[in-house]
Amino acid sequence: MNENQKLLTYLGAITDAKHPADLLNAWLNTEGSLKNYFSIVSLPEYNKSVLPNSLIELINDPNNVFVPYFNSDNLLFLDNQIINEMTSGKSVNVEFDYSIMFDSNFASYIHKFINGINLGSLTNLVYEIIDKLLKGGFNYDFWFYIVENSKNILKKNGEENSDLLDNLISLELFRNIDSKDYLNKGILNYTISLEEAKDSAKSLMNDVYFSNSGKEFCDNIVLQQKACLLLLIGILKIEFGSKMGVKKKMNQYFQYIDETVGVYMDRESIVAHKYFEDRKNVKMLLSINKGGKQNSLFEKLNNIAWDFIIPRFMERMLRAGQGRGLIPIFLSFDVKLIELLNMYSVKGVVFNMEGPEFIPVPNTNSYEYYQNHGMKLDFEHFQDRINFENRRQVFLENCHNEFSIIDKEFEELLSIMEN
Repeated sequence: MNENQKLLTYLGAITDAKHPADLLNAWLNTEGSLKNYFSIVSLPEYNKSVLPNSLIELINDPNNVFVPYFNSDNLLFLDNQIINEMTSGKSVNVEFDYSIMFDSNFASYIHKFINGINLGSLTNLVYEIIDKLLKGGFNYDFWFYIVENSKNILKKNGEENSDLLDNLISLELFRNIDSKDYLNKGILNYTISLEEAKDSAKSLMNDVYFSNSGKEFCDNIVLQQKACLLLLIGILKIEFGSKMGVKKKMNQYFQYIDETVGVYMDRESIVAHKYFEDRKNVKMLLSINKGGKQNSLFEKLNNIAWDFIIPRFMERMLRAGQGRGLIPIFLSFDVKLIELLNMYSVKGVVFNMEGPEFIPVPNTNSYEYYQNHGMKLDFEHFQDRINFENRRQVFLENCHNEFSIIDKEFEELLSIMEN
């Protein structure tokens, strides 16, 4: 077997693995082909949790607002260094980090909390979750909020977005709340001044939105979001443009990926299939229907596309933590978003430590998923090297043109939806 085949064999082993020995043997059988790779896998028969008990309790909060990236906290980390330590009898200590990520809605709740503004219908629940975050001393970040709002930045003449700046100031104050005073006295005191919070917020905006590295990072995320938007448009064109059955719709979907999008996204393909089966399966899209003027349709789809890339963003951040990686957990009060995130259960990931390659492995093999639903898709043809290269060229052209194809595809969708 060549190295690519050995990687595929290891990915298959992840799907079936139940305890560490299964993965260890599979890794050794690759005969060194995975020397540049690192894997994180959740195992049902591995009783060692990598997260603190207080965080596990938070994730299992009955309010169900926390969504971990992995389907279990019983995670095994593997790479060549760890394998060598295990086989030589040395103690294995893998340093990692974790972070609770916020969506834009929760960031706005924090702004209201800091400034004593009424939180509306979710007041009690939001206060309860904020209280737990502060008392537990958990790690959290608002990077997704920052990147998502790159779409709202007015870059002409360096003009600032005042709402965004105000929210960032509140977030800076929030992460500098004196935890001892809050825990012991129940009061909000800050370890920085308001002016220091303003300076930090402005510095953060400059670093993310206006520096070369920050703009490159945001631009890459925006390209992913546009790819998801183009994919969403295609899903809706297929759903509302014909009365075909699910199988034929999925065949159209894969053709759309080949010819229009240029990149296969496994998670989104499973969501598309569930949607074609029954629109009620994907409540995020349930409010989209044919008939009448669709004046807000593009804005609605654009926002949904940002929700769709949250797992992709979590995957990017997974590689950014202290030590060997970061375990991401997403916090949201949006029931439809939580349902979407839970629709694709991730058992493990494998990524190249020296390149951009990142492969999530679902709890249920996608090929088996389609087979169980009566689909006879020609995956070998779809994954053929020539077809893969043709798709890549389509995607690269879309990136080069900043996904201008979205305008054409949306006009076609609009024609379908308004007639």
